[in-house]
Amino acid sequence: MASAGESSLSVDLGSFTSATAYAGPISPATTQIGSRSKPTKPGARKAIPATPGFAWYRRHIRIVPSAGGFGKLAILMPPVDDGYELYWNGMKIGSQGSLPPHAVWYVGHRQSFAFPVSAAGSQDGVLALRVWKAPLASFEFATGGGLSEPPILGDSAVIAAIVGEGDFQRMRASLYGRALSFLFLLSGTVSFIFWIRNREQRLFLWFAVRLLDKVSLSLLLTDRATDVFSPTTFNCSLYAVYTIEDIAVFLLLLYLFDLQDNHRVRRWTAIIIAIESGTALTGGILFLFWENAGPTLQWADAIVTVVNQLSELFVVVLAYQGLKRKTDLPRKLVAVMAFLVYLHETVSGLSPHFSHALHQGGSGCG
Repeated sequence: MASAGESSLSVDLGSFTSATAYAGPISPATTQIGSRSKPTKPGARKAIPATPGFAWYRRHIRIVPSAGGFGKLAILMPPVDDGYELYWNGMKIGSQGSLPPHAVWYVGHRQSFAFPVSAAGSQDGVLALRVWKAPLASFEFATGGGLSEPPILGDSAVIAAIVGEGDFQRMRASLYGRALSFLFLLSGTVSFIFWIRNREQRLFLWFAVRLLDKVSLSLLLTDRATDVFSPTTFNCSLYAVYTIEDIAVFLLLLYLFDLQDNHRVRRWTAIIIAIESGTALTGGILFLFWENAGPTLQWADAIVTVVNQLSELFVVVLAYQGLKRKTDLPRKLVAVMAFLVYLHETVSGLSPHFSHALHQGGSGCG
């Protein structure tokens, strides 16, 4: 099933303990399934970290019906980086996105597919997963690629219950974030109304933009959005949202520290905003051609990312200039808190880049 020129890796899901895929034997796994039995996981967790291109996962499965037999079966696939095709005895039974030469891939998410096995049909065969990992981008973690956890095979009703329970748990876990987003939306709207009433109070404008941008980011990172948006659309949207956030923070600190009358600081703020906007636009354009990205495009992405990250540190300059000014203490304290919150978010966002760089250094890659 491998295409010409494709690097094919046979991965036995049941025997992997190392972090590197290898061509190994396909040992059988006997699975007994009844009408309401507990689903089985055909193999251990296996990722192929930071390895772009194609790979195969294969597992020989023998399904033994229980005394009561079994009804319709289903398989629940975990999130997979980036696209995949799922086969049972050579027949395609599911997929995520489309593989090259016309790749369309999405942020990895769970999917369930009907499993074509019945009490009267073939109950012995090979489950195969053809996975494609897009070229590595600067913002990716070094642990990405392949499966994040084992697939689950079982009665379709049980699989549906597992999916429902997972959806409920994620919804419950997101309640705090949703409540916070509602407060951001309310506060941002009120601040924007205040600015509408008095256009000279631009502090209210940038405070509103900062809060409403936070709401946009929370909506973009929901499961529904990541399931629908392709990586190109998703990452271009992220570039836009984060750039607007940075610009809003720069201008918010400019007014909080009462630096708007300092012509030198204003000029440099305009320059940094132009750099932020330019790198975001360039990053979005690069991602339009990411399916066939080679070293040149990856180096361009790395340079754009470094420039973008360094420009975010301009907040340190604004904080330094603001602390030198003699402004009222409460206003200065609010500005310092805004600076520290943004600095924490910026440093936290650097972790994917550092982990990816460390992985490349450890593997001997350039």
